Amino acid sequence: MAATTSDSLAALLRQAIAAHKAGQFAEAQRLYLLILRAQPDHPDAHHNLAALAMQHQQPAIGLPHFKAAWWARPSHAQYWLSYVSALIETGHYDAATQLLAQGHPNEITEAKVQALGQRLAALQAVDTKAPDQTMGDLVAMFNQRNFEQAEPLALALATRHPQYGMGWKMLAAVRKLQGRSAEALLPMQQTAALLANDPENHNNLGGTLSDLGRMAEAEACFRQALLLRPSYADGHFNLGNTLRSMGRHQEAAASYRRAL
Repeated sequence: MAATTSDSLAALLRQAIAAHKAGQFAEAQRLYLLILRAQPDHPDAHHNLAALAMQHQQPAIGLPHFKAAWWARPSHAQYWLSYVSALIETGHYDAATQLLAQGHPNEITEAKVQALGQRLAALQAVDTKAPDQTMGDLVAMFNQRNFEQAEPLALALATRHPQYGMGWKMLAAVRKLQGRSAEALLPMQQTAALLANDPENHNNLGGTLSDLGRMAEAEACFRQALLLRPSYADGHFNLGNTLRSMGRHQEAAASYRRAL
């Protein structure tokens, strides 16, 4: 009988995960809760239900489930990582600090633990300052080319103040300058939405899209930058490069002349 119950729960979990991956969130939630009614300490159901809540910007709902998953299996690396990350994201800094100090499962690398510590410190710093003050710290790091240290602070600024366009712009810049164009794309797009009249960001976004081989979208970004600043030499030059890569050589030559 116990084996049948275990098999049934395993089947329910597979159904829940499939619904979760397919974007059928209400059905996934229903199935996770069904599992927990049968087995209140089921760690996978708790963890996945918490992840679902975090996806829907409901950290107060997700955090107790992350804790329950970790409590059920404290040596499980992903449960530990998820719980510490959730504590940090929800502002439970003392609890996160204590958990980091207690040690971590063996499978977790020191680099991951260090990254969590940096994220914790960055959010604590952001929460005690106005956005412009944090931006001043970021600019100093940027000018010193300390991009690795600047990134968690920029991410914290963007997370805590999502309508502050300069935070997204700095996050995009530090990722781009570390050669991570794909990861820079989303913050650049967010910056373009928040700072729609900033030609430099449209130009940067175009460059990133070009790096990713998305030439038609890159062209549109460069043209938007030039619409905002017709005498933008870098914009004309980058547009020329994009047009040339698309085989439109006469148009590219015209853009290069404008750049000159």
